[in-house]
Amino acid sequence: MKYLFLVHQDFLRVAILSGNLNEIDWDRIENTAYIQDFHLLADAPKIAGPGSARNDFKAQLVRVLRSLSMPTSHAIYAALDRFDFSQATRARIVASWPERSSLAEWDRIETQGLGRLGKVVRDFGMKPSRQGSIELECQGSSLANHDIKWIEHFHLLASGVNPRGLLPLKGKTNETHSEYFRASGRKVGTLPPIKICFPSHRYVEERTVEGPLGALSFFGKAETFASSSPQSRRGDIMIHAKSILALTADGIAVVNKAFVDASDPYISGKTSGPTLNPQEWSPKQDEQPIGWTYLGSSNFTRAAHGNISGTAAKPTMSSLNWEL
Repeated sequence: MKYLFLVHQDFLRVAILSGNLNEIDWDRIENTAYIQDFHLLADAPKIAGPGSARNDFKAQLVRVLRSLSMPTSHAIYAALDRFDFSQATRARIVASWPERSSLAEWDRIETQGLGRLGKVVRDFGMKPSRQGSIELECQGSSLANHDIKWIEHFHLLASGVNPRGLLPLKGKTNETHSEYFRASGRKVGTLPPIKICFPSHRYVEERTVEGPLGALSFFGKAETFASSSPQSRRGDIMIHAKSILALTADGIAVVNKAFVDASDPYISGKTSGPTLNPQEWSPKQDEQPIGWTYLGSSNFTRAAHGNISGTAAKPTMSSLNWEL
């Protein structure tokens, strides 16, 4: 977990980071930060929209603090009570942390990690039957060994499929599963449409500014995957950011057009972008989602997001890392 809660007299700033609080992470390699300010309850503008009433942003922040054994007497709890979190209309917290024993049954599994991610996606209205298959692009600073079953689980939950009575899938971990194809609507025998981006060995050795010592990447059987070297627009520097971009076919078209239409000066930050007021980006009653994105500390690994096991009748999930 990498985050900052900055409590000011008249607003609270929440920053969820991919980088650690040290100089090299922000000066020499590339990271991301989700930042949002929240007004005092009495001063906050009212932003209504689908899902705003059931947004549990604050409750999830409290769960994160408690997972770290933050004393209940700490001043941050009283500080959080002063601010209006209804403005987080499009943002949801997805955190994970180790438990003494595996989480059992979906009501508990959906409180954190991969289970929580699936619930959030469904709450946003993502449905494969409506939008079709979701394509994912995942980037991180660590790469682990992956098996087909975990990838299929991740894709189904990321697509908005209801896991109850379905997950975990029956069968061996490194074989495809018929239940996955029925639930996702994909062609039998194909792998989930997930692109895993990570720097190749040659890129790290020959091109990056920091070289191997700055790579901060750990590979397990990297030859299993088709390597793709994500590059920063600031030059040959390592990207330490952890992100997931999930898009429907309509979403892919929108994103591709946005990149084509954007000028290099705009992308590089040399000119200012358009200014939107909150009412322009707040959810509309009749809008349909075309995708979602994750930014935080979780690499695309079982240790970070969690692993669903057991049986469809008695599912369990375990996580090894503290992530936000």
